[in-house]
Amino acid sequence: MTELNCKKCASTSFVKSGHVRGLQRYKCKDCGCQFTATKVRGVNPALKSFAIVMYGYCGVSMGNIARLFNVSTVAVLKWVRSAAAQINPPDKINEAEVVMIDEFWHFVNGKKTLFGCGEPLMGYRVRLLDDTWALVLMPALESSCKKLIPENAHL
Repeated sequence: MTELNCKKCASTSFVKSGHVRGLQRYKCKDCGCQFTATKVRGVNPALKSFAIVMYGYCGVSMGNIARLFNVSTVAVLKWVRSAAAQINPPDKINEAEVVMIDEFWHFVNGKKTLFGCGEPLMGYRVRLLDDTWALVLMPALESSCKKLIPENAHL
């Protein structure tokens, strides 16, 4: 049998302190914590970290992770949220560059159906933390179009 320790301070100095739900209760002499000789609950922290990596980098769903580790999807959600809360925000935020786009067309799911808009769009080029960039497109406001486009140019 394994050595019994206090669950709060890991001390081996404790006394018997009654029964609870049919189990012997102990009281730690050092910290006063009351505990029983039950197995440790929860998932190993290394497995939690692995689950977060699977979710964040491999695209595995919370439901599949929950089935794999035999826990609820809510537990996986709490692991992900607690890991996200520990992330520090970046020190440096890059400035966005403004790009004017007249008409923007694209294909959806490889179909030959065209989707797009005939109005001017504002494209914001934002540099990300890993030195890549993203282009965010939004409808241009009339006031910004007048400032950026000369009056003799037509759209």
